[in-house]
Amino acid sequence: MTLRMTTTNVTFKRPFHLDGFSEAFPAGEYSIETNDEMLPDVSLSAYRRVATSIRRVTSASQPPVVSTTVSDPLDLAAALMSDRTAGPEIPANKAPKMVPYGCFPGTHNQP
Repeated sequence: MTLRMTTTNVTFKRPFHLDGFSEAFPAGEYSIETNDEMLPDVSLSAYRRVATSIRRVTSASQPPVVSTTVSDPLDLAAALMSDRTAGPEIPANKAPKMVPYGCFPGTHNQP
């Protein structure tokens, strides 16, 4: 049996959830490791995913690295896609100010 291991580093901009885990994973950098095994008796090289794990990349000032096995790599891919398409996270002090409905800056109906 031939195994192939691939490691990819990704960054989540905001906390995310994965099926099977009650708590959210914090935003940050993660290392995703996938293990595939070569299918026997196939005329072309073909692989089947057998394991996916996610590991948080931390510095000395952060909590220790925790490795978690993810049962469904599609769930992890969906979480990453959701994070990518959500747009940039805006810090609270940089968020635009809310204007009351019907009031437009520079007009006579401004409160």
